[in-house]
This record gives sequence, C-alpha cells and structure tokens, in this order.
Amino acid sequence: MVMDSFSHLSDVIQYLRLIKHPKIFESCAIPQLMAIATLVQLYNNPFVFTSVVKIRKGLACKLMLNCSDIKQVEYYFCLFINKIEKKIPKYSNVNNKHMQELINNIK
Repeated sequence: MVMDSFSHLSDVIQYLRLIKHPKIFESCAIPQLMAIATLVQLYNNPFVFTSVVKIRKGLACKLMLNCSDIKQVEYYFCLFINKIEKKIPKYSNVNNKHMQELINNIK
C-alpha cells in the first residue's frame, strides 16, 4: 500500500507546482503532506496491525502552518522521503528494492 502510494508522489509534486492561487495551493498541499507523514508512520510498522497509527497533532499543526508555498512543501516532502528511506530494511528483497527505486526516482 505504501509503495503504491509512493509511485504517485512525483505526480503529486508536479501537480502542486502548477497551482498558482495561494489558498487553493494550501487546500491541496495540506492533505498531501499529512498523507505522506502518515505513510512514514505506517511503513514497516508492526503496530499497524494491533493499534491505531497516526501522526502527532503537533506535526499536523506544523504542516498546516508551514505549507504556504512550494518550497516549504518540497522541504517537507524531502524530509519525509528521507525518513522513509531510513526505514527500508537493508536485506535484499524485491519489495525493498522496488521501494528504494521509487525513492530514487522521486529524488
């Protein structure tokens, strides 16, 4: 599920770059940032099957307040991409290789 979502990430960034009106940009960027932040929490997390996995309220507020332009949004996308890259297991696996390829394509 996370890999499938990451395959669309470059399209999301490209779409956000095309939005010129600030309020429309924010209304599109906030859900996308929260989605990628949630994906970081979900990836390789065994608690997904036993408890609720959410982003923290403070992070959600921070994302809402700091996404007024594309540079800030790209900063957070890079931050979350780097976090998820660190969570990829080092052992060789088809899924791990595919996830690394997706991240390399986004960068």
